[in-house]
Amino acid sequence: MPPDSWEEWSQYVLKELQRLSDSIDALRSDLIKVRVNDLVELKTEIATLKVKAGLWGAVGAAIPVVVFIAWEALKH
Repeated sequence: MPPDSWEEWSQYVLKELQRLSDSIDALRSDLIKVRVNDLVELKTEIATLKVKAGLWGAVGAAIPVVVFIAWEALKH
């Protein structure tokens, strides 16, 4: 049943505003958690890519060295 007097309406409006404010605060908190989790995941992925790049760089650098050593061994 809807409120009859202004006093009842004002209480209803205040309660509704408080409910909406609480909902906004909860959404804001959830959004912050999601952003933090995304940042942690992104940092992990970047670290993984750095390790992989380092390994591929080492392999790429080792190939000419191995070819040179093999070439020198075959010359003798």
